[in-house]
Amino acid sequence: MIVIVIFFGNDKVSWNGLIKQQNVFFIINLCDQRDCSFRKLPPAITWLFVQIQARKVLLSCLSLFTIVYQRFSMRYILALCLLFLFACKKNTTKNEEPGCQLASIIRSDFEYPIKYEDKKIVSVGHETGYGFRLTYGNTGKLARVESPFENPYYRTDLFYNDEGKIAIEKVYEKYMETWLEDRVSFYTYTNGKLTSIRETYQRISPPSQYDHEVIWEGDNIRTIAIRSGSTIVCNLQFTYDTTQKNPMTAFADLYYSDNLGPYYKYALFTSANSLIKAENTCPSPDVTNISYEFNDKNLLRKVVANGYELITYSYDCR
Repeated sequence: MIVIVIFFGNDKVSWNGLIKQQNVFFIINLCDQRDCSFRKLPPAITWLFVQIQARKVLLSCLSLFTIVYQRFSMRYILALCLLFLFACKKNTTKNEEPGCQLASIIRSDFEYPIKYEDKKIVSVGHETGYGFRLTYGNTGKLARVESPFENPYYRTDLFYNDEGKIAIEKVYEKYMETWLEDRVSFYTYTNGKLTSIRETYQRISPPSQYDHEVIWEGDNIRTIAIRSGSTIVCNLQFTYDTTQKNPMTAFADLYYSDNLGPYYKYALFTSANSLIKAENTCPSPDVTNISYEFNDKNLLRKVVANGYELITYSYDCR
């Protein structure tokens, strides 16, 4: 804490008592005269006594006062004093404890270490083996996900609309040394929510197309109807625990690189509440019950589907 005391008048101020047992007092001369010094106490000047516990902060403030006191009038310096009082007080506040950072994910007994650069995930997995390498565009959004080898054999490119949402997703596979489009998806939004996906498969003969109608209930995806032409070939239904926020939204940056591919993935990651059941009618009826486990810091540790571990998260807490 900093205490600033201002004295006015012609009284001389003694050095006696300026040093106490646990506190050090400093005198700053802020008069407009050229011959003002810290040793002499001329009349009709303003003196500031600054009591401070953090010496480094004090020296910084003193240096700034020394630079400006000969160049500015007294009223400006007094205004600066108030600013320094607030700034120095903030600097002496105890820093908050660092949080936890996702360190790796585990899928099917394989661990995928996570590497960061400038707080962005740049790789998931091992550079010489399984995993993904992530590249970001000029806007800072994820632009490409590819296999981590020097000569990758798989990649996904993402293109965004004016609202910063994914508009086109292109999945490529390499044939010899040529990249070929395997699947292209076009995303349509209404009032900021995804409402349809047109999915085309290029490398089969003849090429096929599927249309996904996404139906919301509030901020949760309730149904996805998949059509081929006018025929519904698949119908997905989702149920949520509306008392719990969705913990998976924290891992949105891993959507394209966690090697997780269930039919309910989009609902799992993007709905507002926790997905607890997914029902699928294609090719035959199927029900998946989903639960979540958290660690002692209330961070998501594991997602379990029908009793089996779907994905596990580990953290580095410092």
